[in-house]
Amino acid sequence: MKIPDNPQIQRFPATTPAPTLWKAVADDGVAIVTNAIPIDTIQRFHADIDNTGHATYLEDYKAFKDKEFPVQAKHASNLVRTSPVFRHEILNTPLIHEICTAAFQHLGDYWLTSSIFRSTNPGNPAQDFHRDALFHPLLQYQSPSAPHLTVSLIIPTTPFTKANGATRVILGSHKWENMTPQNIDALSKDDSVHAEMNAGDIMILHQRTIHAGGEHLPEAKDTRRLLLLLFTSCQLAQLESALALPRPLVESLTPLAQKMVGWRTVKPAGVNVVGLNTYHTGTLEDGLGLRSNQTMAG
Repeated sequence: MKIPDNPQIQRFPATTPAPTLWKAVADDGVAIVTNAIPIDTIQRFHADIDNTGHATYLEDYKAFKDKEFPVQAKHASNLVRTSPVFRHEILNTPLIHEICTAAFQHLGDYWLTSSIFRSTNPGNPAQDFHRDALFHPLLQYQSPSAPHLTVSLIIPTTPFTKANGATRVILGSHKWENMTPQNIDALSKDDSVHAEMNAGDIMILHQRTIHAGGEHLPEAKDTRRLLLLLFTSCQLAQLESALALPRPLVESLTPLAQKMVGWRTVKPAGVNVVGLNTYHTGTLEDGLGLRSNQTMAG
């Protein structure tokens, strides 16, 4: 494995064509798009999380009762149900889907596998280096030349600085072979660069890129907040089940958002003409008589 000398993450304006963005990701394992999400959207998203009382946190789940989460961090899930701004605006952001279309152009449809809103406070320790794709353990057996099946988007909703734990990324690490968990654990933070960003930027990560949240230093008194979206080829199962979403909420979504959360049939590329997530070999949306763009009562 080779660490580039004086590496820098490539940055692009939000008007950049998605194929150009994806080429940078293919070359370096990462790219940053600046000013991609309006600040007003982010402020209203924060209000949804902070004021509705519907946010659920991983730290409170019984399944994680034996996990030792840092007390300085919180991870909110169930964002589609919690936040109207997330489900109606962020989830329909054209640039996000242009990026995913470029990423999965040879694989067919894609969907949202997981969405997490993370907050860190002073004293939060650095994460261990990792690859997000290991949410699906089979992917660790893929070679660097195999089709990428996942894409992570990290969206700061407050500024990312070195002091408050900006994500550390190892450029080119998506091309490394034979990286065991032990090899990854042995990597040094000196091998990485900090992804300092403003609220509303988007960092695009290849599934094999090694990265980690940095340490939130005690002297950095601000709260760092971010939205982590994991999109995958529709050929991989979603981490968050769509069965938990009430139908009236689902029918308030756009058809695109419904597809993202698993309430429509998806089509992989190739010989599968029926699709996945079907209803009696027809489309799920037709079988359910699913409506879209409806006004939700209350």
